Amino acid sequence: MQSDFAEAMAEAVARQKAGDLEGAARLYRDLLAVAPDLVPALCLLANLERRLENWPAAAERLERARQLAPQAPAVLLESGLLALARGRPAEAVPLLQALVAAQPAYAEGWFNLAYALERSNQPEPALEAYQQALQHGLGQPWEAHNRIGSCLVVLGREQAADPYFDQALSASPDYPPALFGKGMVRMAYGDFDGARQLFESALQKDPDRIEVYQQLVELRKYEDPEDPLLAKLQALLGKEGLSDYALEKLHFSLGKMANDRSDYDTAFEHYAKAKALKKLRQPPFDRNTFRDLADRICASFPELPARDANMVGDGPIPVFIVGMPRSGTTLIEQILSCHSEVGGAGELAFMESVSRRPDLHYPEGVAEQSSDWRQAVRESYLQTLEDSAGKARFITDKFPANFKHVGMIATLFPEALFIHSRRDPRDSGLSIFFQDFGMGNLYANDLDDIAFYFRGYEQLMHHWERLDQGRIYNADYEKLVADQEKATRQLLEFLGLDWEPACLRFHENPRKVSTMSRWQVRQPVYQASRERWRKFEKHLGPLAGLAPMAEQIV
Repeated sequence: MQSDFAEAMAEAVARQKAGDLEGAARLYRDLLAVAPDLVPALCLLANLERRLENWPAAAERLERARQLAPQAPAVLLESGLLALARGRPAEAVPLLQALVAAQPAYAEGWFNLAYALERSNQPEPALEAYQQALQHGLGQPWEAHNRIGSCLVVLGREQAADPYFDQALSASPDYPPALFGKGMVRMAYGDFDGARQLFESALQKDPDRIEVYQQLVELRKYEDPEDPLLAKLQALLGKEGLSDYALEKLHFSLGKMANDRSDYDTAFEHYAKAKALKKLRQPPFDRNTFRDLADRICASFPELPARDANMVGDGPIPVFIVGMPRSGTTLIEQILSCHSEVGGAGELAFMESVSRRPDLHYPEGVAEQSSDWRQAVRESYLQTLEDSAGKARFITDKFPANFKHVGMIATLFPEALFIHSRRDPRDSGLSIFFQDFGMGNLYANDLDDIAFYFRGYEQLMHHWERLDQGRIYNADYEKLVADQEKATRQLLEFLGLDWEPACLRFHENPRKVSTMSRWQVRQPVYQASRERWRKFEKHLGPLAGLAPMAEQIV
């Protein structure tokens, strides 16, 4: 009987390798009808069901396998891969961590764990796991090189990413994902022609790679309704068998193109469809958790320590540019970084990562930390600033969500300054809804959630401003684009810097820009983004009830 099972398994595996997935699945089912507790057959059939996108059936097989052998490597692997296939990377991480703990030399296990970490918005540990996959002899190393490059791009380390894309291409010439990654690096540095050439090369090898089309659309305005790229994307939209992910990217692209040609109703329709698809593959925004966090932060920081400029020493003075996304934070950093005494570090999620440390118990635990802990965080962050922006008297960090962490930052960095970038919430809210955020920002997929998030942000900023003693400066986007020189002079005065005309030529700044504003900040200031919401007024919904924050600190 055992030999019969072995022969049947061998035949099923052979069919699977030959591409006869349905035939292999039938053999596995016949085997399980006789031996329902055969764990290898359960896992192999789950593998087939996953590849056929019959996910409920795959989950049913794996549930039985987990009951029989919960720590078996095949069970852990297939459970992790199924979670990834269903868009649940956070579920995959502990399963794959258990797998590599049991089989530490399993290169493919490390690669899959790295990918799950990357998809879970954990690029730093993902980098380490990809390196483990390479050290243990990954069969197709160029895939790991490409993914390492992608993680470094997410972390804003484009210069470090470029050699990894080159390594991937040296091992696998014309590898489309690596061509795409190099194109994203070129975009960050404003080399839009170079980016376009790389994207077009990727499409020559893989004409259906939807995310490449999406970046091509971001490179310029498409005002011609007869543009051939528009026709191509519309044709792709009608293609049968596209995944929800591909449809999501297509709708983002077509929304942007419709907006470029002032077809606002069509643009909103595409964006709404894109966000509806994104909501299907991402966890929902937890309003209760966000509300609770905002209340606890306010309670944990009833006052802010007085600013102490003497803390600076030989290091830079950190300048935190905070606010809602799409409120002008990138523009402010680009302007300031044109000054000879200012470096721009981009968006650093450092403080957000600190707040999520399990041993910190944020926010209540900040006040309980030792001076040694605070000094260690200070030194690590200041080194990160210099690694990102070089030596400068001031270095900006434009991670918008640092508005949640003003209290902790002021505690750790008494010398720090804050620039609060404010914009009409109807404009910033719409722009958030129209953006395809890669990770996080779960509130951005729904207009009601965006309005809720804005109110929490408003609550926190009013709290900090009530406690402030001159370290927070309110910079209004509308005033900046209306009179750039006047607003820029006021920003420099706040920092105690002399006037430098180069700040007016921010669009010529060659520094990298990793955020979604990478195209806009390469253009001179323009007025079209003011009161943009009026073009979409009938679609505003809950955003219509939001009012701009008061112009003066109260």
